[in-house]
Amino acid sequence: MDTGSLLKSLLNIAGYTQKDFAGMISLSPSTFSKIINGKYQIHSSDTVPFSTNCARILAQKIYEHNCYYKLGGIFPIICKFSSRQNLEHFFFLAFQYVINQDRLTHPSQG
Repeated sequence: MDTGSLLKSLLNIAGYTQKDFAGMISLSPSTFSKIINGKYQIHSSDTVPFSTNCARILAQKIYEHNCYYKLGGIFPIICKFSSRQNLEHFFFLAFQYVINQDRLTHPSQG
């Protein structure tokens, strides 16, 4: 999985459009579209803020009792989240992982 695939899947679950979500994380729709399509990598200095913002916003929208059922098709291992903060932390780590994987897969872009 790459950053774009993870974002697409989570935006679908949350019910956000790419344009709306881009505004929520203070990116232009064009830049966000490039991230989604794998044409732009998040810079290493932006990885933590990007992951933090995405995780916070998506966890706020997605968290509910048994929300892990919605995530089963995305993640190979899933756990029952005890709080929104628990889900947010899980998303934060997932974003960190895929962003770093993208850099390893396409080092010339990052």
